[in-house]
Amino acid sequence: MAKEWSAVFPERLRSLLSQEGHGLRPTDESIHHQQKLARKLEICKTVYDTWTEGTAEPAKMAKPMVDGRLETLREFVTVDEGEALRPREEESTSEVDFRDAEDLSYEEFWLRYMYKNEPVVIRRAGKDWRALREWVSSDGGGLLIDVLEERFGDALVWVTYCSSTAEKSVGERERWTFREYLVNYWQDENKRRDVSLYLKDWHFPTEFADYGAYVTPEYFKDDWLNEYYDYLQATAGPAGAEERTAQQAIEQSDYRFLYMGPKGTKTGLHADVLRSYSWSINISGRKKWYLLPPRFTHLLYDTFGHNLAPSFFDVDEEMFPNIKLARKHLVEVHQGVDEVIFVPSGWHHTVENLEDTLSINHNWFNVCNINYSLELLQRERHEAEQAICDCRAMCKDEKEFEELVQRNVAANASMNYENFASLLIMVAETRVRVLKGKGAADNDNESLKQAYEAKMAVAVLHQLLERITSEKFRDKLLVVVENVKAHLPHVNFGM
Repeated sequence: MAKEWSAVFPERLRSLLSQEGHGLRPTDESIHHQQKLARKLEICKTVYDTWTEGTAEPAKMAKPMVDGRLETLREFVTVDEGEALRPREEESTSEVDFRDAEDLSYEEFWLRYMYKNEPVVIRRAGKDWRALREWVSSDGGGLLIDVLEERFGDALVWVTYCSSTAEKSVGERERWTFREYLVNYWQDENKRRDVSLYLKDWHFPTEFADYGAYVTPEYFKDDWLNEYYDYLQATAGPAGAEERTAQQAIEQSDYRFLYMGPKGTKTGLHADVLRSYSWSINISGRKKWYLLPPRFTHLLYDTFGHNLAPSFFDVDEEMFPNIKLARKHLVEVHQGVDEVIFVPSGWHHTVENLEDTLSINHNWFNVCNINYSLELLQRERHEAEQAICDCRAMCKDEKEFEELVQRNVAANASMNYENFASLLIMVAETRVRVLKGKGAADNDNESLKQAYEAKMAVAVLHQLLERITSEKFRDKLLVVVENVKAHLPHVNFGM
């Protein structure tokens, strides 16, 4: 079977390289946003008909407008969704494949899971890792706290409250040393009974890169997001007056994290940043995941199609009337030690630690899910524009207004169009440089993949071009695009 996938992989890449058009695929999330738009249109029609009684004559509208038409509010929240809005009932994935790393080739993972945006759990992906050898007792008794404290105790970490106290609300966080978390909390049974504290988003892999706790599994090495942040760190010049502290630099450095939490700690309902993929492996402990395929995302929103439910369970079902339908499509996964779960783009999920658990987690995207990240940024831009449309008249021109919109996009999505374009320029230039160094661009799998990555980077750059406000940066972008096309004449860019 491995030989079969290794033969299919280059054939598929050649097909994608010769494909007409830009090659950007619509995402499953598009269905969700079509549902939201249709619902908004239906509600607008209901409100208009109720307030105007089917007419636009001012005299007939006066009384309904003045008395508030309370009936409108009732209609607003109970409007029949109509055929176009009915939740889709088709069958969805009910189970996640569990595969062994020794039996799953990179080519099969790429074609069967990553490109198709389907989850999978891979066993024994970290069997040779230092973290699994040195951090966990050989008899299965759990984490070696003394080893962790000695090695990493002085590091600063963020601790999040998963239960409230007299002084703290759920979700608040504090800055501790790792030693304080281990000694003053983790090993104190009384404190653990009193409050639930989750150590989250520790940039351990960057802070202790020389330690070599693990090696990213080959399936996940095509990581444009962290490649870009590594590139920024490597090329950063003197910061001058805006110089950041070493700790600030670490915290803004990448999307590679360590999580550590006692039994019962949870991560609430969400989809990952920039609609990235994520992978997570347990060094110790067990987790329970609930995942929802992106084509059912619309079922998670409130009556108005605006607010996301905080959970798949224990929510107000009148406020979130379709949450019961969403539950029918949930995928439940129990993840053990040395099992890595691949969470695809747009799959909303929750996570609960069934035991005291320490895990390594990465967020990442690449050529297979760049369409999800692009669509997210396009939606964020539209929403940012709508939110500040009243500021348009105060701006001296459209360029100034767009700059304001892009600042809001960056604040909400962690990147704006120019940041995203910079990442794609890095990808395109790097791939072309590698292919030029190798000579022939279509003789092996890696060369085919590099060429396809360059093609898709160019496709997305074209989508971003008209909203780039800096003329200098736009000119740079156009030069990069033309250089990529010139060096890859065998690729059909479809433009």
